[in-house]
Amino acid sequence: MSLKNILFITVGTAFFVPQAIKAQVASINLGVPDSELNEPMTRITGVAELSDGKVIIADPQERRVVMGNFETGEIVQIGRRGAGPREYENPYTIVQLAGDTLGIYDTGNRRVLLINPNGTLGETRPVPAELYAMGAMSPPKGGTVDGSLVSSVTLSGLFPDIPSMGFLVEWKPGSPVVDSIVELLVRDADGRKILNPFISRDGWDVSRDGTITIVRASDYHVDFVSSNARQIHGPPANVQATQFTEAEIDSYMSQQAGRPSAVARFEESQTPSTRRQRASLRDQWIFPEHLPVFQSGAVWTTPDGGETWVQRKLSWDAPNQIIDVFDEMGVHAKQVTLPPSTDLIGVTGRYVYLVRKDADDFLWLQRYVRP
Repeated sequence: MSLKNILFITVGTAFFVPQAIKAQVASINLGVPDSELNEPMTRITGVAELSDGKVIIADPQERRVVMGNFETGEIVQIGRRGAGPREYENPYTIVQLAGDTLGIYDTGNRRVLLINPNGTLGETRPVPAELYAMGAMSPPKGGTVDGSLVSSVTLSGLFPDIPSMGFLVEWKPGSPVVDSIVELLVRDADGRKILNPFISRDGWDVSRDGTITIVRASDYHVDFVSSNARQIHGPPANVQATQFTEAEIDSYMSQQAGRPSAVARFEESQTPSTRRQRASLRDQWIFPEHLPVFQSGAVWTTPDGGETWVQRKLSWDAPNQIIDVFDEMGVHAKQVTLPPSTDLIGVTGRYVYLVRKDADDFLWLQRYVRP
Protein backbone atom coordinates (compact mmCIF):
# COMPACT_ATOMS: atom_id res chain seq x y z
CA MET A 1 0.00 0.00 0.00
CA SER A 2 1.41 3.37 -0.98
CA LEU A 3 0.75 6.67 0.72
CA LYS A 4 2.23 8.81 -2.05
CA ASN A 5 -1.15 10.20 -3.11
CA ILE A 6 -1.58 11.92 0.27
CA LEU A 7 0.16 15.24 -0.36
CA PHE A 8 -0.29 17.24 2.82
CA ILE A 9 -3.36 17.68 4.96
CA THR A 10 -5.34 19.87 2.57
CA VAL A 11 -5.89 17.12 0.00
CA GLY A 12 -8.84 14.72 0.02
CA THR A 13 -12.17 14.48 1.80
CA ALA A 14 -12.19 15.90 5.33
CA PHE A 15 -14.56 15.12 8.15
CA PHE A 16 -14.61 17.35 11.22
CA VAL A 17 -15.92 15.72 14.39
CA PRO A 18 -18.34 18.14 16.12
CA GLN A 19 -17.29 19.20 19.59
CA ALA A 20 -20.82 18.39 20.74
CA ILE A 21 -20.11 14.65 20.52
CA LYS A 22 -17.29 14.81 23.04
CA ALA A 23 -17.64 11.89 25.41
CA GLN A 24 -17.07 11.97 29.14
CA VAL A 25 -13.45 11.06 29.76
CA ALA A 26 -13.07 7.82 31.72
CA SER A 27 -10.33 7.78 34.38
CA ILE A 28 -8.35 4.55 34.64
CA ASN A 29 -5.45 3.46 36.83
CA LEU A 30 -3.30 0.98 34.95
CA GLY A 31 -2.79 -1.19 38.04
CA VAL A 32 -0.14 -3.89 38.34
CA PRO A 33 1.95 -5.39 35.54
CA ASP A 34 1.12 -8.69 33.93
CA SER A 35 4.86 -9.42 33.85
CA GLU A 36 8.29 -7.78 34.09
CA LEU A 37 11.55 -8.88 32.51
CA ASN A 38 14.14 -9.90 35.08
CA GLU A 39 17.16 -8.00 33.71
CA PRO A 40 17.46 -4.20 33.59
CA MET A 41 18.67 -2.06 30.72
CA THR A 42 20.18 1.42 30.51
CA ARG A 43 18.07 2.92 27.72
CA ILE A 44 15.03 1.55 25.90
CA THR A 45 14.04 3.29 22.66
CA GLY A 46 12.11 0.59 20.84
CA VAL A 47 9.90 -2.41 21.65
CA ALA A 48 8.04 -4.62 19.17
CA GLU A 49 6.19 -7.92 19.50
CA LEU A 50 6.92 -11.15 17.69
CA SER A 51 3.98 -13.34 16.70
CA ASP A 52 4.71 -15.77 19.58
CA GLY A 53 4.44 -13.01 22.21
CA LYS A 54 8.15 -12.43 22.74
CA VAL A 55 9.43 -8.88 22.31
CA ILE A 56 12.46 -7.35 20.63
CA ILE A 57 14.03 -4.44 22.50
CA ALA A 58 16.60 -1.86 21.36
CA ASP A 59 19.08 -0.41 23.87
CA PRO A 60 21.24 2.08 21.94
CA GLN A 61 23.24 3.12 24.98
CA GLU A 62 24.57 -0.42 25.39
CA ARG A 63 24.37 -0.87 21.61
CA ARG A 64 22.58 -4.17 21.81
CA VAL A 65 19.29 -5.76 20.81
CA VAL A 66 17.64 -8.36 23.03
CA MET A 67 14.67 -10.71 22.83
CA GLY A 68 12.53 -10.76 25.96
CA ASN A 69 10.25 -13.57 27.10
CA PHE A 70 7.55 -12.35 29.49
CA GLU A 71 6.53 -15.91 30.33
CA THR A 72 9.94 -16.67 31.84
CA GLY A 73 11.24 -13.13 32.44
CA GLU A 74 14.46 -13.92 30.58
CA ILE A 75 16.17 -11.83 27.91
CA VAL A 76 18.69 -13.03 25.32
CA GLN A 77 20.89 -10.83 23.14
CA ILE A 78 20.49 -11.27 19.40
CA GLY A 79 23.17 -10.21 16.94
CA ARG A 80 26.24 -8.21 17.84
CA ARG A 81 27.88 -4.87 17.21
CA GLY A 82 29.54 -4.46 13.82
CA ALA A 83 28.99 -3.69 10.14
CA GLY A 84 28.76 -7.19 8.74
CA PRO A 85 25.86 -9.57 8.19
CA ARG A 86 23.55 -9.92 11.21
CA GLU A 87 25.37 -7.05 12.94
CA TYR A 88 24.38 -3.51 13.95
CA GLU A 89 26.38 -0.45 14.96
CA ASN A 90 23.75 1.69 16.68
CA PRO A 91 20.37 -0.05 17.02
CA TYR A 92 18.08 2.89 17.66
CA THR A 93 14.61 1.39 17.43
CA ILE A 94 12.59 -1.65 16.33
CA VAL A 95 10.03 -1.34 13.53
CA GLN A 96 7.26 -3.55 12.20
CA LEU A 97 7.67 -4.54 8.56
CA ALA A 98 5.55 -6.67 6.20
CA GLY A 99 3.84 -9.69 7.73
CA ASP A 100 5.44 -10.85 10.99
CA THR A 101 8.86 -9.48 10.09
CA LEU A 102 10.50 -6.84 12.29
CA GLY A 103 13.46 -4.59 11.58
CA ILE A 104 16.32 -3.04 13.57
CA TYR A 105 16.76 0.58 12.50
CA ASP A 106 20.55 0.95 12.66
CA THR A 107 21.62 4.59 12.50
CA GLY A 108 25.32 3.68 12.64
CA ASN A 109 25.20 1.64 9.42
CA ARG A 110 22.27 3.56 7.87
CA ARG A 111 20.32 0.40 7.23
CA VAL A 112 17.55 -1.85 8.53
CA LEU A 113 18.46 -5.35 9.72
CA LEU A 114 15.53 -7.73 9.32
CA ILE A 115 14.30 -9.95 12.17
CA ASN A 116 12.50 -13.12 11.13
CA PRO A 117 9.25 -14.18 12.89
CA ASN A 118 11.21 -16.73 14.97
CA GLY A 119 13.57 -14.03 16.28
CA THR A 120 16.57 -14.86 14.11
CA LEU A 121 18.32 -12.14 12.13
CA GLY A 122 18.00 -11.90 8.37
CA GLU A 123 19.30 -9.70 5.59
CA THR A 124 20.06 -5.98 5.70
CA ARG A 125 18.45 -3.28 3.58
CA PRO A 126 19.78 0.26 3.18
CA VAL A 127 17.95 3.42 4.16
CA PRO A 128 17.33 5.63 1.08
CA ALA A 129 20.20 8.12 0.71
CA GLU A 130 17.69 10.84 -0.20
CA LEU A 131 16.36 10.87 3.35
CA TYR A 132 19.65 12.13 4.75
CA ALA A 133 19.81 14.90 2.15
CA MET A 134 16.33 16.22 2.95
CA GLY A 135 17.00 17.49 6.48
CA ALA A 136 17.06 16.26 10.06
CA MET A 137 15.30 12.88 10.05
CA SER A 138 13.57 11.15 12.93
CA PRO A 139 13.76 7.40 13.54
CA PRO A 140 11.01 5.63 11.57
CA LYS A 141 7.69 4.37 12.82
CA GLY A 142 5.45 1.83 11.22
CA GLY A 143 5.10 0.00 9.32
CA THR A 144 2.18 -0.62 7.07
CA VAL A 145 1.14 -4.10 5.95
CA ASP A 146 3.37 -3.82 2.88
CA GLY A 147 6.44 -2.91 4.92
CA SER A 148 6.49 0.85 4.36
CA LEU A 149 7.96 3.00 7.13
CA VAL A 150 7.34 6.64 7.98
CA SER A 151 9.82 9.24 9.27
CA SER A 152 9.59 12.94 9.95
CA VAL A 153 11.98 15.34 8.24
CA THR A 154 12.60 18.78 9.73
CA LEU A 155 13.37 21.86 7.69
CA SER A 156 14.91 24.32 10.13
CA GLY A 157 17.32 27.20 10.16
CA LEU A 158 16.29 28.56 6.76
CA PHE A 159 13.91 31.22 8.07
CA PRO A 160 14.78 32.07 11.71
CA ASP A 161 11.84 34.44 12.23
CA ILE A 162 9.03 31.96 11.48
CA PRO A 163 8.01 28.62 13.00
CA SER A 164 9.98 25.64 11.71
CA MET A 165 8.04 23.15 9.63
CA GLY A 166 8.62 19.57 8.63
CA PHE A 167 6.78 16.75 6.94
CA LEU A 168 6.30 13.02 7.11
CA VAL A 169 7.82 10.84 4.43
CA GLU A 170 7.09 7.24 3.47
CA TRP A 171 9.92 4.91 2.47
CA LYS A 172 10.83 1.24 2.27
CA PRO A 173 14.14 -0.30 3.35
CA GLY A 174 16.09 -1.14 0.23
CA SER A 175 14.08 1.16 -2.06
CA PRO A 176 15.33 4.58 -3.25
CA VAL A 177 11.80 6.02 -3.45
CA VAL A 178 10.76 8.60 -0.82
CA ASP A 179 7.23 10.11 -0.81
CA SER A 180 6.09 13.21 1.08
CA ILE A 181 2.85 12.75 2.99
CA VAL A 182 1.77 15.26 5.64
CA GLU A 183 3.05 18.61 6.87
CA LEU A 184 4.02 18.98 10.54
CA LEU A 185 4.72 21.80 12.95
CA VAL A 186 8.08 21.00 14.55
CA ARG A 187 8.66 24.27 16.36
CA ASP A 188 6.12 26.83 17.52
CA ALA A 189 8.71 29.30 18.81
CA ASP A 190 7.85 32.13 16.38
CA GLY A 191 11.55 32.66 15.79
CA ARG A 192 12.51 32.52 19.46
CA LYS A 193 15.09 30.13 20.86
CA ILE A 194 13.50 27.58 23.17
CA LEU A 195 15.30 24.59 24.63
CA ASN A 196 14.28 21.34 22.98
CA PRO A 197 12.39 19.77 25.93
CA PHE A 198 10.12 22.81 26.15
CA ILE A 199 9.13 23.15 22.46
CA SER A 200 5.54 22.36 21.48
CA ARG A 201 5.49 20.28 18.30
CA ASP A 202 3.17 17.87 16.54
CA GLY A 203 3.41 14.16 17.34
CA TRP A 204 2.44 11.24 15.11
CA ASP A 205 2.23 7.50 14.54
CA VAL A 206 1.15 5.02 11.85
CA SER A 207 -1.35 2.15 12.02
CA ARG A 208 -0.94 -1.07 10.06
CA ASP A 209 -3.40 -0.02 7.34
CA GLY A 210 -1.28 3.04 6.59
CA THR A 211 -3.43 5.63 8.36
CA ILE A 212 -1.34 8.49 9.73
CA THR A 213 -2.30 9.77 13.18
CA ILE A 214 -1.17 13.32 13.93
CA VAL A 215 -1.53 14.91 17.36
CA ARG A 216 -1.59 18.64 16.78
CA ALA A 217 0.24 20.88 19.24
CA SER A 218 -1.70 24.04 18.38
CA ASP A 219 -4.95 23.11 20.15
CA TYR A 220 -4.31 19.48 21.15
CA HIS A 221 -6.52 17.62 18.73
CA VAL A 222 -5.97 14.48 16.64
CA ASP A 223 -6.02 14.27 12.84
CA PHE A 224 -6.22 11.03 10.86
CA VAL A 225 -5.14 10.80 7.21
CA SER A 226 -5.88 7.48 5.51
CA SER A 227 -4.25 5.98 2.43
CA ASN A 228 -7.19 7.14 0.25
CA ALA A 229 -6.67 10.73 1.49
CA ARG A 230 -9.78 10.66 3.72
CA GLN A 231 -9.24 12.88 6.73
CA ILE A 232 -10.79 12.98 10.18
CA HIS A 233 -10.23 16.00 12.41
CA GLY A 234 -11.05 15.32 16.06
CA PRO A 235 -12.21 18.01 18.47
CA PRO A 236 -9.68 19.73 20.78
CA ALA A 237 -9.16 17.92 24.08
CA ASN A 238 -10.15 19.85 27.19
CA VAL A 239 -6.72 19.65 28.84
CA GLN A 240 -4.70 22.36 30.56
CA ALA A 241 -0.95 22.70 30.05
CA THR A 242 1.33 22.61 33.11
CA GLN A 243 2.74 25.90 34.35
CA PHE A 244 6.46 26.36 33.67
CA THR A 245 8.59 26.97 36.80
CA GLU A 246 12.24 27.56 37.63
CA ALA A 247 12.40 23.95 38.84
CA GLU A 248 12.06 22.80 35.24
CA ILE A 249 15.33 24.59 34.41
CA ASP A 250 17.04 22.89 37.36
CA SER A 251 15.72 19.53 36.20
CA TYR A 252 17.05 20.18 32.70
CA MET A 253 20.49 21.15 34.03
CA SER A 254 20.58 18.05 36.21
CA GLN A 255 19.75 15.77 33.29
CA GLN A 256 22.32 17.44 31.04
CA ALA A 257 24.99 17.00 33.71
CA GLY A 258 24.21 13.28 33.83
CA ARG A 259 23.67 13.21 37.56
CA PRO A 260 22.67 9.85 39.06
CA SER A 261 19.42 11.27 40.40
CA ALA A 262 17.27 12.27 37.46
CA VAL A 263 16.41 15.76 38.75
CA ALA A 264 17.60 18.15 41.43
CA ARG A 265 15.12 19.60 43.86
CA PHE A 266 14.71 23.32 43.32
CA GLU A 267 14.90 24.15 47.03
CA GLU A 268 18.21 22.25 47.33
CA SER A 269 19.84 23.88 44.30
CA GLN A 270 20.35 27.46 45.41
CA THR A 271 24.14 27.39 45.30
CA PRO A 272 25.99 30.28 43.57
CA SER A 273 27.14 27.91 40.81
CA THR A 274 23.61 26.72 40.10
CA ARG A 275 22.27 30.27 40.10
CA ARG A 276 24.96 31.30 37.60
CA GLN A 277 24.10 28.34 35.34
CA ARG A 278 20.41 29.19 35.50
CA ALA A 279 21.10 32.85 34.73
CA SER A 280 23.24 31.79 31.76
CA LEU A 281 20.41 29.68 30.39
CA ARG A 282 18.03 32.57 30.87
CA ASP A 283 20.36 34.77 28.81
CA GLN A 284 20.68 32.22 25.98
CA TRP A 285 17.15 30.85 25.79
CA ILE A 286 13.57 31.97 26.13
CA PHE A 287 11.33 29.84 28.32
CA PRO A 288 7.57 29.43 27.74
CA GLU A 289 4.86 30.21 30.26
CA HIS A 290 3.63 26.61 30.05
CA LEU A 291 5.13 23.25 29.25
CA PRO A 292 3.96 21.54 26.06
CA VAL A 293 0.66 19.75 26.66
CA PHE A 294 2.07 16.42 25.50
CA GLN A 295 5.36 14.75 24.63
CA SER A 296 5.63 14.80 20.86
CA GLY A 297 7.74 11.64 20.77
CA ALA A 298 5.33 9.69 22.98
CA VAL A 299 2.42 8.97 20.62
CA TRP A 300 1.32 5.39 19.97
CA THR A 301 -1.55 4.15 17.82
CA THR A 302 -2.81 0.60 18.22
CA PRO A 303 -2.22 -1.62 15.18
CA ASP A 304 -5.89 -1.46 14.16
CA GLY A 305 -5.99 2.33 14.60
CA GLY A 306 -8.75 2.07 17.19
CA GLU A 307 -6.94 4.03 19.89
CA THR A 308 -4.15 6.58 20.10
CA TRP A 309 -2.22 6.83 23.38
CA VAL A 310 -0.48 10.15 24.09
CA GLN A 311 1.75 10.78 27.10
CA ARG A 312 1.27 14.20 28.68
CA LYS A 313 4.11 16.57 29.53
CA LEU A 314 3.93 17.10 33.29
CA SER A 315 6.15 18.86 35.82
CA TRP A 316 9.46 17.20 36.67
CA ASP A 317 8.21 16.08 40.09
CA ALA A 318 4.82 14.68 39.00
CA PRO A 319 4.35 11.40 40.93
CA ASN A 320 2.55 9.62 38.08
CA GLN A 321 2.56 10.05 34.32
CA ILE A 322 -0.80 10.53 32.56
CA ILE A 323 -1.84 9.11 29.19
CA ASP A 324 -4.65 10.61 27.13
CA VAL A 325 -6.40 8.00 24.98
CA PHE A 326 -8.24 9.10 21.84
CA ASP A 327 -10.69 6.90 19.93
CA GLU A 328 -10.84 6.30 16.16
CA MET A 329 -12.72 9.60 15.67
CA GLY A 330 -10.16 11.61 17.62
CA VAL A 331 -12.38 12.03 20.66
CA HIS A 332 -10.62 12.13 24.03
CA ALA A 333 -12.17 9.03 25.62
CA LYS A 334 -9.87 7.92 28.48
CA GLN A 335 -7.26 9.22 30.85
CA VAL A 336 -4.91 6.51 32.08
CA THR A 337 -2.71 7.08 35.14
CA LEU A 338 0.52 5.09 35.08
CA PRO A 339 2.17 3.59 38.17
CA PRO A 340 4.91 5.71 39.79
CA SER A 341 8.31 5.91 38.05
CA THR A 342 7.03 4.49 34.74
CA ASP A 343 6.75 5.79 31.18
CA LEU A 344 4.91 4.48 28.15
CA ILE A 345 7.04 2.77 25.47
CA GLY A 346 4.46 0.95 23.35
CA VAL A 347 0.86 -0.18 22.85
CA THR A 348 -0.31 -3.23 20.90
CA GLY A 349 -3.63 -4.94 20.34
CA ARG A 350 -3.55 -6.68 23.71
CA TYR A 351 -0.80 -5.14 25.82
CA VAL A 352 0.64 -1.88 27.09
CA TYR A 353 4.41 -1.73 27.60
CA LEU A 354 5.95 0.52 30.25
CA VAL A 355 9.51 1.27 31.30
CA ARG A 356 10.05 1.38 35.06
CA LYS A 357 13.03 3.33 36.40
CA ASP A 358 14.45 2.16 39.74
CA ALA A 359 16.36 4.16 42.36
CA ASP A 360 19.65 3.54 40.52
CA ASP A 361 18.21 4.72 37.17
CA PHE A 362 18.17 1.21 35.71
CA LEU A 363 15.24 0.50 33.38
CA TRP A 364 12.91 -2.49 33.59
CA LEU A 365 10.44 -3.39 30.84
CA GLN A 366 6.92 -4.20 32.06
CA ARG A 367 3.87 -5.60 30.29
CA TYR A 368 0.28 -4.73 31.25
CA VAL A 369 -3.00 -5.97 29.86
CA ARG A 370 -4.45 -3.11 27.86
CA PRO A 371 -7.58 -1.70 29.55
